[in-house]
Amino acid sequence: MPLTIDWTEYDNLPPREMYDAVGKIIDDAKAAVAAKRAEIAADLAAQNGAQQAADILGISGTRVYQLVARHKANTAETTTEYGVWDTAIPGGATLRAGLLAFLGDAAATTDVDAVEADYRAAINQALAPIGVTLAGDMLYGPHPRTMALAEITAIIEDIDLGEIVARHDEPNA
Repeated sequence: MPLTIDWTEYDNLPPREMYDAVGKIIDDAKAAVAAKRAEIAADLAAQNGAQQAADILGISGTRVYQLVARHKANTAETTTEYGVWDTAIPGGATLRAGLLAFLGDAAATTDVDAVEADYRAAINQALAPIGVTLAGDMLYGPHPRTMALAEITAIIEDIDLGEIVARHDEPNA
């Protein structure tokens, strides 16, 4: 892909201005190439997940996350649906249903509303660095997508729900 520059518009500039103008062309070209590389990495990460994108591009997963962050910072961000709770986390059509299934008989002696509120807060705190939010039973995040649903699921599954439940067990119930 050739790069074409019309040098005639620079011919009448004094040498120092011409030198600076050419330097700006170089800087602009580098910035455009860097933005395109970040876009490619972000698109691959959204389609395949960060690790597979890293494997495809021959770079580290950390570098993919850096490029995704650069792309996110340089593009107007809109929000898109990433998935519904039951497609992200097996075991319940809603977060509440999954929580009740997790609790089983212990639901009778547990402040389920408080556990659900703390679990939602923990989920949103864990997802905040990637710009994803759980609202109701829907996951929302930046567009274009920066993470595959499987990676979001892994982040949620790393949350220790048992520890949250233990904080809300109602004594003497």
